[in-house]
Amino acid sequence: MDTTKRDDCQLSYDQVADEYVRRVFGELQHKPFDRQQLDRFAASVGEAPACDMGCGPGQVAQYLYEHGVHVCGVDLSPAMVEQARRLTPGVEFRQGDMLALDVPDETWAGIAAFYSIIHIPRGDMAQALGELPDPPAGRSAAPRLPPRRRDASPGRLVGPEGERRFLLLPLRRDGRLPEVGRLRDRGDHRTGAVSRGGAPEPAVLHLRPETRGMTALPNLVRSVVLLLALLATASAAPPAPVVSWQPLQRGVELAVIPMAAAGGSGSLYVVRIDPRHAHLQVALASETGSGPRTAGEWCQRAGLSVAINVGMYQTDQKSNVGYLRHGKHLNNGRWNAYRSVLAARPKAASRPAIVWRDLDQSKATADLKGYEIVVQNLRLIAGQGKNVWAENGKRWSEAAVAADAQGRVLFLFSRAPYSMRDFNDLLLKLPLNVTQAMHVEGGPEASLSIHTAGVNLDLSGSYETGFRLDDTNRDQWPIPNVLGVAREGSAAAQGR
Repeated sequence: MDTTKRDDCQLSYDQVADEYVRRVFGELQHKPFDRQQLDRFAASVGEAPACDMGCGPGQVAQYLYEHGVHVCGVDLSPAMVEQARRLTPGVEFRQGDMLALDVPDETWAGIAAFYSIIHIPRGDMAQALGELPDPPAGRSAAPRLPPRRRDASPGRLVGPEGERRFLLLPLRRDGRLPEVGRLRDRGDHRTGAVSRGGAPEPAVLHLRPETRGMTALPNLVRSVVLLLALLATASAAPPAPVVSWQPLQRGVELAVIPMAAAGGSGSLYVVRIDPRHAHLQVALASETGSGPRTAGEWCQRAGLSVAINVGMYQTDQKSNVGYLRHGKHLNNGRWNAYRSVLAARPKAASRPAIVWRDLDQSKATADLKGYEIVVQNLRLIAGQGKNVWAENGKRWSEAAVAADAQGRVLFLFSRAPYSMRDFNDLLLKLPLNVTQAMHVEGGPEASLSIHTAGVNLDLSGSYETGFRLDDTNRDQWPIPNVLGVAREGSAAAQGR
């Protein structure tokens, strides 16, 4: 790509960076196929370093990061890099040109490049692919391939043993390779992938199809058309954030919401539970006689499909800080000054499925004996959606439990750190109809695990003011108590 075209591309993206974030950053929540490909990518690279090439504002890097990949991001546009750093502070982003990378071999085990190579002229494609560093030894089990030919089709760029090797995986139903630069979305979500070596499973470089209806235009013209369309609408009022729900099991749904839609950073994971159709459950170390476990381990041991912290715990590594009872078992029988109480699983069918009580509005707790689960925690949002927190400058990764206007329970998780006031404000801006919420944990102990037929996630927090001032924690910490949803068909779901 000549210097003028490269500079034009960079300047165009610089000019629309803010609008691009507003319109595009949350795209993955509506693209299950893209998420599936990224999940495969994450599984293929494991804990090794990887790169989001042409990262833009970093939505792909953020997804990979939240799924355990040690990822970095590279983009031609400084403005996009700045947005990416703001939206995902735990990932390293830098400016770079994929046609002139100064990266040694064995730096990355994998590269994801969504919507990136569409800007590269066909004649420069071989150079772009040739610039990518080789993966570490042992990452590719490739057969021997013929020597690299500079006049070869970019989709078939190969190299001798020990040099760079690429294979464009088939897109067409007849198994033939399409020409790079002519991929297009026909509505059946087909995608391309370039892999080091001949095996398709460890796909390293994913090539996303071009925009529908624009395949006849040259790459640079397509880019200009897109950018002008964004600029033309830059002054329009921001649309309300769209929340897309994915069913997990009966009465349980998942949404992953980019907080940029509400003016924040990172992603908010929301599990919405209808307690009339799903069985809420707690698993307590004090009741089982075990020690603390990670939320993922609690899911496995207690037959849960979803688990989140039930609340902060005391130094004995068992007792909840606030009141906590499960049936006849008292984990902590003392009420403290915390003002949020959730009661679930009524003993009588005539009672509401859940009761949420603000203890500064009603101190009555005797009627809560009619519920199997009663937990008291630090209040975030009082009844009717009132943010009760003032700004105090302290931030942490957040795990919270809330109720909505329809009587459903929400499990909330944000790895990105917020003050409680800011978290509440952002939460109330989203179309979740939150009426009340309680804090259940912060920092590296904040956890959310989901293990269903279609989703397997073990999310962990990291940053906490005054305790852990970084975003490096990658593993769930063991916790003594969790609130969860019983897996369909399990003994817990049947009340045993």
